[in-house]
Amino acid sequence: MSQLIVPITSDFEINLHNFMMLRGISHETEAIIIAVKESVERAMQLDTTPSLETILEQVAVEKKRLTLIYQDKVFLAIVPREDVDVIKKLTHAVKNSNNNTKTLTTLDLENALLEVIKQNTPQVFYQNKVFLAVAPIEDAEMVEQLEDSIDNANANDALKEEGSISLDEFRKELGL
Repeated sequence: MSQLIVPITSDFEINLHNFMMLRGISHETEAIIIAVKESVERAMQLDTTPSLETILEQVAVEKKRLTLIYQDKVFLAIVPREDVDVIKKLTHAVKNSNNNTKTLTTLDLENALLEVIKQNTPQVFYQNKVFLAVAPIEDAEMVEQLEDSIDNANANDALKEEGSISLDEFRKELGL
C-alpha cells in the first residue's frame, strides 16, 4: 500500500475534524478515503447530464417531442422532422418564421442559440432529423405558446391510444 504525503493546512484539519465528528469516524485515513470516494461519486452524478447533441439525437431516434430550457436563457421545443403538424403549429407560433428558418449543423447550433439570446427574438431551425423552435426564456407568452403546441400534440396522441376513455366515462367511473 502506497502512502501519500500532503502538506496540511489548518482549514483542511478543521474540515477533516468536522467530517470525522459528523460521521463518527475515528481514523483520519478512513475519513479521507470516504470523503474522496463520496466526492468522486457526486462528480460522476453531475456529469450524467446529456449534451444538447445527445438530446437532439434521442428525439430523432425515439420520435418523441421534447421541451427544455438551455443555459437558463432559452426555451427549446424539439420535435422529430416527420412531425409535420406540430412543426406547422410551432412555426405559426413563431411569427414570420418562414423568413428565419435555417438549416444548422451541430457546430452552428450553439452559436444560433446564443444569437437568439443576444437578439432576444424567437427562431425556428432544422437540425439534422429534428425541428427546433427556440425562444428567449423572458418571452413568457412565446414560451407558453410553444409549450402548448407540444402539450396539445401529446394529449391528442394520448387520446388516440387504445384504452383511452372519454371524460364522461372517467367521471362515471369516479362517481362524479
